[in-house]
Amino acid sequence: MKTWELLCEILGDSLALRVVQELGGRRFYISKKFKEEHNPFVPIIGADKAKELSLALSGIRLDIPVLDAHSRSARNSQILSDYNAGEKIGNLAKKYRMTERSIKLIINKPILQKKVAEPRQPPPAEICADHDEDDWYLKRLKVQKYLRENR
Repeated sequence: MKTWELLCEILGDSLALRVVQELGGRRFYISKKFKEEHNPFVPIIGADKAKELSLALSGIRLDIPVLDAHSRSARNSQILSDYNAGEKIGNLAKKYRMTERSIKLIINKPILQKKVAEPRQPPPAEICADHDEDDWYLKRLKVQKYLRENR
């Protein structure tokens, strides 16, 4: 099981997201004895949840993942649902430890549709048929000129 899934199972999505945002990219040894003053998770998720995490994962090294595309999209969807529920942008910025501008960009992000490029048409036969095979360079120049003019 991946660390992200483990954190989500033990802490829930929102707290797991906070842990990844705050401590992403770092490795921690989870002690078998819970000590609140030495636990790096306490300021982020609280003593009760930190103790629960410590009991569930005691004695292992925990590599906290970096906020990747998957967890970023989960965070963004959570921001959108909070905003649609009536939460103000300033409160969302505090809650997710982001700037108001970043929150606005997430909220106002348009759904992009991938543009499909039209296939290029080959040059007309008269351009290619003007020269014999020995004049390949002139033929190439004419084709390039035609393609430049018809973009």
